[in-house]
Amino acid sequence: MTRITAENIRARMEELQEQMLLLEKFNVSGFADSICFHEHHSWKMKDFGHQEDPELWAIPDDIVWFADFECSVCGVRTRRHYAVQGHDDSVEDPWAALRPEQEEE
Repeated sequence: MTRITAENIRARMEELQEQMLLLEKFNVSGFADSICFHEHHSWKMKDFGHQEDPELWAIPDDIVWFADFECSVCGVRTRRHYAVQGHDDSVEDPWAALRPEQEEE
C-alpha cells in the first residue's frame, strides 16, 4: 500500500491537471473521436524544414528536408523525409555573364 503524503497528492493533482488540459485542447480542436482509415486522411502540411541531425543522413552530401502533416479530420500526425543526393546535370549559373572566367574571347 502506497503511503498518502502531500507530495504524492500534489504529483497526482499535476498529472490530472495535465490530462484535463489535454482533454480541453482536444475538445476545442474539433477532431473526430476516432482515427480516419489510413487512405481517408485529409493531410494538411503543418511544418517544413531542413533536417538538422546529420546522423540521419544516408550520405554526407545528402540534403535532407522534412515535412510535417496533420489530418484535419482526426488530428493524427506524420513526418515525411525527403533526401536530395547531390544535384543533377541541370545546374545553371544565373550570374555567368558577370563572371570573368565566362567571358568570350
